[in-house]
Amino acid sequence: RDQVRPSDPNVVSLSFPMRLVISFGGLLGFAGWSLVAVLFSLLDMIRGRWWHALMLHEAALAHFVIHAEPEALARDYLFNNSGWFQRPLWTYEAEARGSRIIFYHYSTNSALFKQPDGYRPENHSWLLSNWPLQLVWNAHHDGFVQRAVGRPTRTELVGPIWFGSSPEPAPSRPGPSIAVFDVTPFRPSKAPSLALAYNYYSPQTCATFMEDIARASREAHFTLLWKRKRNIGKAAHPAYRAMATRIDEQGLAHVISADHSPIRVIEAVDGVISMPFTSTAHLARHLGKPSCYYDPTGLVQKDDHGAHDIPVLHGYDDLELWIRSLRVEMTATEDS
Repeated sequence: RDQVRPSDPNVVSLSFPMRLVISFGGLLGFAGWSLVAVLFSLLDMIRGRWWHALMLHEAALAHFVIHAEPEALARDYLFNNSGWFQRPLWTYEAEARGSRIIFYHYSTNSALFKQPDGYRPENHSWLLSNWPLQLVWNAHHDGFVQRAVGRPTRTELVGPIWFGSSPEPAPSRPGPSIAVFDVTPFRPSKAPSLALAYNYYSPQTCATFMEDIARASREAHFTLLWKRKRNIGKAAHPAYRAMATRIDEQGLAHVISADHSPIRVIEAVDGVISMPFTSTAHLARHLGKPSCYYDPTGLVQKDDHGAHDIPVLHGYDDLELWIRSLRVEMTATEDS
């Protein structure tokens, strides 16, 4: 998170969930269990009972936690919503020994879009979620978690969770400006593996989104700063890559590196337009910047819970009106 200093020695990323601190007796106990577990898994594989071998790594970590010294464990373990339903087995043992297991949502764009006839059931994987504490952004986000998990879940409302930062300096302020944040569509060979129930982020939608914003911003004499969500290279749809090249070559927007901190970009502009329902809209509101979602298709429902009360603009006319109102608001602020 951005508010954590890089030099802070108490916040570290771990490739192994604990320090290798174990007594001789604990080591013997773990070694004895390991020998029996490996033999048992091999015998079961021969019998066609493959699941013990599949879970052997997870079980080994859990038993290491059982035998490790107390100082081997961290006070807090934090997991993010890139893997929301696979809670490691060892976390149950760590929790039993006093560690806090915390799951945090760096993104608010997890819910399925509302359809004209109402909401669809959320991804069934959420029903497997068994995290003892989840950190969420606001009451709307909390409502999604409770609905998706399907049972009372302990949550804590903490405001925007800033997932990452960058050493890159803030963009120079290029006069009146708008930041735009979109979602990169995947190429056809990659998209099916995501098993999306509703693929809103098509290359056609993304292209219209960017081209409309570029045109309306230019007509209102705003400079456009475009930061893509992440750099996925050739996994991005070819049509989207062609559109991005065209926007860049024609000078319709200043393209900001995907590795750049979105917070620094937002701080450098006068308003923010995001593709539904990316978290940058909420970061902008938190930082006191005018913020909206733009839906060029008109398919996103304006009262969708996923908007978290941020306005959803439908079509070019709504977009143009919002940008012009931003200009009026800026002029009124300067006059005062």
